[in-house]
Amino acid sequence: MIGKSKKYMEQESSEETFLKWYQETDSKNYQNPAVTVDNMIFCFDREINQLKLLFIRRKAHPFKDSLALVGGFIDGAESSDQACIRETQEETGIKLTVNHIEQLQTFTAPERDPRQRVITIAYMVFLPEVPEVMVGDDAKDFEWVTIDTLADGSFVLKSSQKELVLDRESGDRLSGELSFAFDHQYIVHTALTRVANKLNYDLRVMNVLGSTFSLKEFREVYNTFNADKLNETDNSNIRRKIGHLLEEAGEVSGATAGRPAKVYKIK
Repeated sequence: MIGKSKKYMEQESSEETFLKWYQETDSKNYQNPAVTVDNMIFCFDREINQLKLLFIRRKAHPFKDSLALVGGFIDGAESSDQACIRETQEETGIKLTVNHIEQLQTFTAPERDPRQRVITIAYMVFLPEVPEVMVGDDAKDFEWVTIDTLADGSFVLKSSQKELVLDRESGDRLSGELSFAFDHQYIVHTALTRVANKLNYDLRVMNVLGSTFSLKEFREVYNTFNADKLNETDNSNIRRKIGHLLEEAGEVSGATAGRPAKVYKIK
């Protein structure tokens, strides 16, 4: 193969010969970035009526002691879906299947990881209940961060002690001391924006409420992503905006006397 041109190897040689030549010579002309997965695990906490997002606290550099999304490097013999499921179980003890996960976007900014060129594939998971979390060896601890939308449309994320307010359009920090590792601030912003923009026709996020839910619970999750909050005492706005995506699924008796409350499910 010595002396053969690149054009000859690409267009006239056999594929077997080309691949051998490529591995020996041409592959060295291209960067070989590492690939990771990052998983956003959402759930709805009925005790506080708020949507929450799971973070782990990093045990090692870079960004030691910072909050980060669940994730890690993809092994050579696995797909990104497989890596997402494996990393989630290793870091949190939460067992997922491919039916749980939804790919969000690939993030490729050259400087997003200080170690080397790293491309990450982000996922979202909407769990129907608050899971038990058992952190693995890579994490020091974990923390749930609550999510809401302010009157001006900006997103606010609150940990147990700090908060972060994000510009709705850019994802840039507007205020607050809460910070995340790598570019996870912008990954989270992308996810929140995606859910908010699709909320009137794609109710996948409502999986956090389980198979059935009350309109009050639905309203809590819906309002998480909207500055124009649905009225707490008037369900007509829900029926007008997205009633065509819901159907009645029975009734449940409340803790106080009165008519049983209706519950709903996604069509």
